Amino acid sequence: YQRRVRDDEDDEIPLDNYQTLWLAGEKLDSEKDIEIEENGTKYLINLFRNNTTTGLFLDQRNNRKYCADLIPKLQQQTNVVRVLSLFSHTSTFSAQMAKHNPNVTTVNVDNSEEMVSWAKENFKLNKIQTLKHRFVVEDVFKFLSSEEKELYDLVIVDPPPVSYHTDIGLFSSKDHYGRLVQLAEPLVAPGGHLIMFNTVRNVNRKVWLDVIINEGLKKNLTKWEHIGRLKQDVDFRIKEGDALTSYFKGAHFHRK
Repeated sequence: YQRRVRDDEDDEIPLDNYQTLWLAGEKLDSEKDIEIEENGTKYLINLFRNNTTTGLFLDQRNNRKYCADLIPKLQQQTNVVRVLSLFSHTSTFSAQMAKHNPNVTTVNVDNSEEMVSWAKENFKLNKIQTLKHRFVVEDVFKFLSSEEKELYDLVIVDPPPVSYHTDIGLFSSKDHYGRLVQLAEPLVAPGGHLIMFNTVRNVNRKVWLDVIINEGLKKNLTKWEHIGRLKQDVDFRIKEGDALTSYFKGAHFHRK
């Protein structure tokens, strides 16, 4: 097992300052992917392949299942469920939905060619035919601005805390989430769903929801219904009043 540690408490510490320590167990081949299974879906992870990710965020385990379980309900409205995953990373959400629901088409957008390639490997591992699935290497804000307003039955928004975008410069989930929702919400079809996540530690859940409703959805709650909140999985325990453990926020909205 490998763990990265910081030499101070600065969230903005350069990646070069990260250290790698072995805690226990036999050292693994640095070139070897590890195949794991979650809720009947297989994923490739790697402790060394990328400095910032193993390829799978374990705190999203239950939320991946939540989205996959939503598909049969959406199929009551339409034969083929159209899914848009923004900041799709290695497309673990889409892989689980497509694995268990063959009448799903997905569009997966991420600005990292490495992550999109990794996503295709996950689909191949699960023997999912990719003809019905698009993998787009593009800046999400550019994609949303140029997309020909195709509508989707489910839109998933899962940005990193901070990222750089050619059109807007530095994006912060703390300060610019409203703008992101403004661009994403028009792509949700009537009767469709918008699921969003925010993993910034020092953002209060209520404040974040207010930003979504007031800035992103422009207070138009005659068109939108707040279904509920989503949380990190149970093995990521939350300590009362501890921002480090209560960092995870998720919200589910339904377009009426």
